Amino acid sequence: MKLRKSRYALWPLAVMIATMTAGFLSRKILKSAWKQVEHKEPPEDRRRNDVPVWETILWTAISGLIASFSRLLVRQTAEWAGEKYHFDY
Repeated sequence: MKLRKSRYALWPLAVMIATMTAGFLSRKILKSAWKQVEHKEPPEDRRRNDVPVWETILWTAISGLIASFSRLLVRQTAEWAGEKYHFDY
């Protein structure tokens, strides 16, 4: 019984790692897609004066949307797995 409880204790840690990994991968994919479409680096540094304001706003909106979606996807998958395997999440 003790082994079973320790496995349940690791479940939130696994969800946290999955969320961080999804965020990292989505950011890499988003940067790569931006470079392919715009043929330049994404406007991550707000102090750069050579980047138009609309481009910075667009980057912020898209990256926020992608980050929120990936976090939602991981959490929904974790809840599904928790229900399927009876983890308390």
